[in-house]
Amino acid sequence: MAYHSEGAGEVAIRIRGGYLLDRVIAGPEDQIGIHWCELLVNGVPFARLRLMPVVGSLRVPEKTWLIWPSLHTVTRNNVGDDVIAGSVLGMAMVPPEGIIGRPFGRWFWRKQNL
Repeated sequence: MAYHSEGAGEVAIRIRGGYLLDRVIAGPEDQIGIHWCELLVNGVPFARLRLMPVVGSLRVPEKTWLIWPSLHTVTRNNVGDDVIAGSVLGMAMVPPEGIIGRPFGRWFWRKQNL
Protein backbone atom coordinates (compact mmCIF):
# COMPACT_ATOMS: atom_id res chain seq x y z
CA MET A 1 0.00 0.00 0.00
CA ALA A 2 1.27 3.47 -0.77
CA TYR A 3 0.61 5.87 2.08
CA HIS A 4 1.74 9.08 3.71
CA SER A 5 2.92 9.12 7.30
CA GLU A 6 3.27 12.15 9.52
CA GLY A 7 6.09 10.46 11.37
CA ALA A 8 6.30 9.90 15.10
CA GLY A 9 8.36 10.83 18.06
CA GLU A 10 8.67 10.93 21.79
CA VAL A 11 11.13 12.65 24.08
CA ALA A 12 14.28 11.00 22.69
CA ILE A 13 12.90 9.63 19.39
CA ARG A 14 12.20 11.20 16.03
CA ILE A 15 10.90 9.26 13.04
CA ARG A 16 10.58 11.31 9.88
CA GLY A 17 7.32 11.32 7.99
CA GLY A 18 6.94 10.99 4.26
CA TYR A 19 5.63 8.68 1.57
CA LEU A 20 6.01 4.98 2.25
CA LEU A 21 5.25 1.70 0.54
CA ASP A 22 4.54 -1.33 2.77
CA ARG A 23 2.13 -4.23 3.20
CA VAL A 24 -1.15 -3.90 5.06
CA ILE A 25 -0.94 -6.19 8.09
CA ALA A 26 -4.45 -5.71 9.46
CA GLY A 27 -7.60 -3.80 8.67
CA PRO A 28 -10.20 -2.02 10.77
CA GLU A 29 -11.46 -3.94 13.83
CA ASP A 30 -8.85 -6.76 13.46
CA GLN A 31 -7.41 -8.24 16.66
CA ILE A 32 -3.59 -8.22 16.87
CA GLY A 33 -1.48 -10.29 19.26
CA ILE A 34 2.29 -9.76 19.41
CA HIS A 35 4.49 -12.39 21.01
CA TRP A 36 8.29 -12.70 21.15
CA CYS A 37 8.32 -15.14 18.20
CA GLU A 38 5.19 -14.38 16.14
CA LEU A 39 2.46 -11.96 15.20
CA LEU A 40 -1.17 -13.10 15.37
CA VAL A 41 -3.77 -11.39 13.19
CA ASN A 42 -7.24 -12.64 14.15
CA GLY A 43 -5.55 -15.80 15.45
CA VAL A 44 -3.56 -16.49 12.25
CA PRO A 45 0.22 -16.58 12.89
CA PHE A 46 2.69 -14.50 10.88
CA ALA A 47 6.38 -13.70 11.30
CA ARG A 48 7.14 -10.88 13.71
CA LEU A 49 8.47 -7.80 11.92
CA ARG A 50 11.48 -5.64 12.75
CA LEU A 51 11.04 -3.08 15.55
CA MET A 52 7.74 -4.61 16.77
CA PRO A 53 7.03 -4.71 20.50
CA VAL A 54 8.04 -7.97 22.18
CA VAL A 55 4.58 -8.67 23.64
CA GLY A 56 1.20 -7.02 23.52
CA SER A 57 -2.23 -7.06 22.01
CA LEU A 58 -4.51 -4.49 20.47
CA ARG A 59 -7.56 -4.06 18.30
CA VAL A 60 -7.11 -1.92 15.19
CA PRO A 61 -9.47 1.07 15.52
CA GLU A 62 -12.36 1.64 13.15
CA LYS A 63 -11.39 3.27 9.81
CA THR A 64 -7.69 2.59 10.46
CA TRP A 65 -5.20 0.17 8.89
CA LEU A 66 -2.12 -1.33 10.48
CA ILE A 67 0.75 -0.91 8.01
CA TRP A 68 4.10 -1.67 9.66
CA PRO A 69 6.75 0.70 8.23
CA SER A 70 9.99 -0.81 6.98
CA LEU A 71 12.43 1.68 8.46
CA HIS A 72 15.90 1.23 7.06
CA THR A 73 18.01 3.39 9.34
CA VAL A 74 17.67 3.28 13.10
CA THR A 75 20.16 5.13 15.25
CA ARG A 76 20.02 4.25 18.94
CA ASN A 77 21.16 6.86 21.43
CA ASN A 78 20.43 5.48 24.90
CA VAL A 79 16.83 4.61 23.94
CA GLY A 80 15.28 1.26 24.81
CA ASP A 81 13.69 -1.07 22.28
CA ASP A 82 10.28 -0.70 23.95
CA VAL A 83 10.26 3.09 23.43
CA ILE A 84 11.22 2.70 19.76
CA ALA A 85 8.58 -0.03 19.25
CA GLY A 86 5.90 2.17 20.83
CA SER A 87 6.71 5.07 18.50
CA VAL A 88 6.73 2.84 15.42
CA LEU A 89 3.41 1.30 16.50
CA GLY A 90 1.86 4.76 16.65
CA MET A 91 3.17 5.49 13.18
CA ALA A 92 1.85 2.15 11.85
CA MET A 93 -1.79 3.09 12.50
CA VAL A 94 -2.78 4.72 9.20
CA PRO A 95 -6.10 6.61 8.85
CA PRO A 96 -8.00 6.69 5.52
CA GLU A 97 -6.69 10.16 4.60
CA GLY A 98 -3.12 8.82 4.77
CA ILE A 99 -3.69 6.13 2.14
CA ILE A 100 -2.66 7.07 -1.38
CA GLY A 101 -3.47 3.78 -3.13
CA ARG A 102 -2.19 0.45 -4.30
CA PRO A 103 0.85 0.57 -6.58
CA PHE A 104 1.22 -1.15 -9.93
CA GLY A 105 4.00 -3.65 -10.71
CA ARG A 106 6.59 -0.91 -10.09
CA TRP A 107 6.42 2.19 -7.97
CA PHE A 108 9.25 4.54 -8.77
CA TRP A 109 12.35 2.33 -8.54
CA ARG A 110 10.93 -0.49 -6.35
CA LYS A 111 9.63 -3.72 -7.90
CA GLN A 112 6.47 -4.90 -6.15
CA ASN A 113 5.67 -8.40 -4.91
CA LEU A 114 1.88 -8.33 -5.22
